[in-house]
Amino acid sequence: MAICTPARLYEKVVEIVNKSHKTYLFELWQANGWQVGEKVWRMEFQTEKQTLKELDIISLPDLLNKQAALWHYLTHDWLRLSIPNPNDSKRDRWPNLPLWDAIAGVYALQLDQPRLKRFRPARLPADERLFVHGLGGLTSFMASRGIEDFGEGLGEYLAQATEFHAIKGEPFKSYVGRKVKGKARKYNTIENQKNMLDASRRLAEEAEAYRREKDGDDE
Repeated sequence: MAICTPARLYEKVVEIVNKSHKTYLFELWQANGWQVGEKVWRMEFQTEKQTLKELDIISLPDLLNKQAALWHYLTHDWLRLSIPNPNDSKRDRWPNLPLWDAIAGVYALQLDQPRLKRFRPARLPADERLFVHGLGGLTSFMASRGIEDFGEGLGEYLAQATEFHAIKGEPFKSYVGRKVKGKARKYNTIENQKNMLDASRRLAEEAEAYRREKDGDDE
């Protein structure tokens, strides 16, 4: 299931005049160099918790430490506003609007903030596919050999599969291991588990640091 991240771009002065009427902001802007008549563009992203988890942003410190990288991901990898070129069908080659380049460059991406990579567990196959359709090969094998006992069928299947792959030139265990690794990369399960373990470790360390600090204050 895709995770929706709504995005809103609007001109803030128009919004204040016609909707929110927060005219006190004009004085704050003027104190920072804004002049009456200049446009103020506001870009908003509403990112759900699950999306942040997929980007390995679990806690508030994670968000604060990676906010520049998150903005870079949202304005470069997830969304951009480009100038259509009717002579080029490849949209990824269309140039950005100058406004979008200004928005995307709000944060100066620090060298110690690597670009975020999103891992989507939604690509995992459903249990129906694993535990119903996944048994199709085994049950077909048992029927073709006249085997009705599940234990006998599973054992005979493994024995004949081992012999079959040996003849093909690759050990059965090697074949299974290679396929598992390939699908783990496809489903991102290995990276997701690593991210969650790292996040759990960080949370435990933060909780322990807070406990030590609290105990010290009570002394």
